[in-house]
Amino acid sequence: MKALEELLESAIIDKIPNIIAVQSEYCDPFAKALFAEEKHTVKVTPKPTMERELLLAYQCAARKF
Repeated sequence: MKALEELLESAIIDKIPNIIAVQSEYCDPFAKALFAEEKHTVKVTPKPTMERELLLAYQCAARKF
């Protein structure tokens, strides 16, 4: 956010853009900080996700060819 504020102050941008972040439900420090109304991200312990398992399966399959 600080970088966007500096860009705004320097007149490089004329407004702060809306920020959209997408996070896995098992690794979501930004979402947790937002809902807890914290200024900084909170510590989370990532857990395995289905996306990770699919990526690993794809990589293993790709090596066979």
